[in-house]
Amino acid sequence: MRSGKDAPLSPRLRLLALAAVVLAAVAAAYLPVLQNGFVNWDDAEAILENPRILSLTPANFRWMFTTLYWGTYQPLGWVVWSLVVKIQGLAPMGFHLVSLLTHLAVCASLFFLTRKLLRLGLPRSEPGQADLWAALGAAVFGLHPINAEVVSNASGYADLLAAGFFVTSIHSYLKRFDPGARPRLWLAVSWSLFALSGLCRWRGVSLPFVLLVLDAYPLGRFAAAAGKRREALKAALLEKLPFLAVSLAVVAINAAGKGLEAGSRLPKLADAAAGTLFFLQKLALPWGLCPFYPPGAPGTTLSWPAVTNIGLAVALTAFLISRWRSWPAALAVWLQYLMAIAPTLGFFKDRPMFVYDRYAYCALLGLPVLIAAVFMRLRSAGLSSGGGPVLGSSKSGSALGFRPLLAAALAGGLLMLGWLTRRQVLTWHDPVSLWNHALVAVPGSAVAHTRLGDALFAGGRGEEALVHFFKALDLSPGHADLNNRIGSTFFHLGKLKEAMTRYAMVLDADPGFSEAHFNMGMALARQGRFGAAADRFRRFLDLQPGHPLGLRYLEAALAEEARVQAKARAVRPKARRAK
Repeated sequence: MRSGKDAPLSPRLRLLALAAVVLAAVAAAYLPVLQNGFVNWDDAEAILENPRILSLTPANFRWMFTTLYWGTYQPLGWVVWSLVVKIQGLAPMGFHLVSLLTHLAVCASLFFLTRKLLRLGLPRSEPGQADLWAALGAAVFGLHPINAEVVSNASGYADLLAAGFFVTSIHSYLKRFDPGARPRLWLAVSWSLFALSGLCRWRGVSLPFVLLVLDAYPLGRFAAAAGKRREALKAALLEKLPFLAVSLAVVAINAAGKGLEAGSRLPKLADAAAGTLFFLQKLALPWGLCPFYPPGAPGTTLSWPAVTNIGLAVALTAFLISRWRSWPAALAVWLQYLMAIAPTLGFFKDRPMFVYDRYAYCALLGLPVLIAAVFMRLRSAGLSSGGGPVLGSSKSGSALGFRPLLAAALAGGLLMLGWLTRRQVLTWHDPVSLWNHALVAVPGSAVAHTRLGDALFAGGRGEEALVHFFKALDLSPGHADLNNRIGSTFFHLGKLKEAMTRYAMVLDADPGFSEAHFNMGMALARQGRFGAAADRFRRFLDLQPGHPLGLRYLEAALAEEARVQAKARAVRPKARRAK
């Protein structure tokens, strides 16, 4: 009889140990995020300048569930941020901690979901092997640097939360097929979790179609005889109607939030294909990552010819369809990727398409399944290298189930991904480091130069800010907002003549640019020309009726003008008496 010390770990403890190792590795890679601050990339609009998240009053709570502020519908995201503010104020650490914990929860959920799908798809496999490869897949997802943006950017939190509910909804859906389970209960739980995902962000609207893919494989619900196949398909489709209703509602609400009109034309097919391939490129070659990729930027798939984008996307899809019977998991993951990435491909946009790394988070949730399935199939196939199975047991009979060389290669790959992610997280430390990195990754970006100029200006480095504003203006000639920024920088440097010249350029190009009228008024007031300043503040208020700052400065300018006029009237009689 074995002693307690020699007894092997129970399957449950072994499973929890694997999950703990994965989460520890991911946490180690992302730990520097807790020292990061906010950046000037949506954080101001969503968090710092949003008074509605400062408290969970009934009025603010109602606003969170009815507003389309910031062009999106994410009531649960606002609620969580409000709770963070209540606990620790507006310090950035609390927001980053919530993002990190949510990412870890998503990775843990993916580990258990991948394990479940492997056991369904490969029922004859060893349970220990499924656990191991599921852990590998979850680790790759958790450590891949393409996900660093959504975790590091505080304003990306709602995407993480949406993904978490998305994954747990799938897990609940699969639970209904367990022996002894209550199918209707688990279907209701799955639907509820999906609805919560839609209340976070619209990234998971593809779930009804993903569930249909899972019905086909690995659940095999449509593999019955021809007579019953139609009934099985009908039942599966009817089950998805409540899910589809949530998807359509979420899409409609977010389309309204983005100001999309019914008459908007569909984008070119090449744009959608380019976006699809872009994330695959970054998945395979995870460097040169940055917060903004201009359309057609060198080094991205967006710059490939349209026919190449379409041809590659179609060829890959056709290849996977042809391999459906021998490799169903690959097609299932590919379809999940296409359906999850679709909402981000600009199907409702008339303007050029932009892509962001954060779009990949929900789309790549199937990556752990694909990685684990590949290694499981290789082991099952018994492919040999050096006279022995590549994925078979080592000579020592290791329970890990692969040779030391392969283990070392996998460990090295994970370490590399962790190092790249840690480095990427550090670029988000502050706005200056972020946009300096962006200019290295994608040189010649007017947006990056502008944002870096803003960060330098906010840090009191006006002369350096001007350099980047002028570079951005060279890349985007005639941009009124850039001239306004340049004028404001000159104003704060005390160069009033240069500032007024820039404001005049803005107003010549766009007389309705309200901020330039206000800034011109400030420059005139600084010169003591209070009457002219009051006229500019009036123009500003015509464009921004009731604006409190405009009203205050107009009142001040009028008061100063009245004081100057009164002083002038008092001086004139004395001058006449002197004569």
